[in-house]
Amino acid sequence: DDPISDCEPDTEVKSNDPISDCEPDTEVKSNNPISDCEPDTEVKSNDPISDCEPDTEVKSNNPISDCEPDTEVKSNDPISDCEPDTEVKSNNPISDCELDTEVKSVITQAEIQ
Repeated sequence: DDPISDCEPDTEVKSNDPISDCEPDTEVKSNNPISDCEPDTEVKSNDPISDCEPDTEVKSNNPISDCEPDTEVKSNDPISDCEPDTEVKSNNPISDCELDTEVKSVITQAEIQ
């Protein structure tokens, strides 16, 4: 009994997928309530935020990884909003939208003379 088989015949639905509306699902291995129209490719961990693109090996807890795959975030950077940071060696709470290039010292007023 498939009251949802509207458009095309489903091919082997192995789990409960109340969202399989128009396209045949291809082996849904885990519970993904967000898999709406495209077949997911092996979701290895619980990522409730994997909306736009398939994540590539998320090694740490990054609740901000919204639409682009992060590249090896080695420290806690809750501000990495716009672009992927490249090796942030110190705590820089101001690194908002541009890539920092190795801030080696604190220049206070050395330029104003």
